[in-house]
Amino acid sequence: MQGNKSVLEERNLKGGENMKYQIEYADGMKCKTVNSREELLKCLDGLKNETITDIRKLYKSGVSDSVLGIYEPYIIRNKNALFWSHNFKRGQK
Repeated sequence: MQGNKSVLEERNLKGGENMKYQIEYADGMKCKTVNSREELLKCLDGLKNETITDIRKLYKSGVSDSVLGIYEPYIIRNKNALFWSHNFKRGQK
């Protein structure tokens, strides 16, 4: 059934399409766009004392979704980084 491959299967066979992510910081002036999940994880691992307010997955259509909750554990694991949540702000007294 080679002729019946889904679009997703074809993308995976071609090596996949990289998703873009936007990291938004507390100062409101700074945000960073990365081109893949791997690049996002490297960026989160290398954070210093920045406070992250949101991480958004960017789709080609122009729509974006917040994925901060998904990547929260990676931020928490990095003891130097802070993130802002509606419930609390880690690292603040």
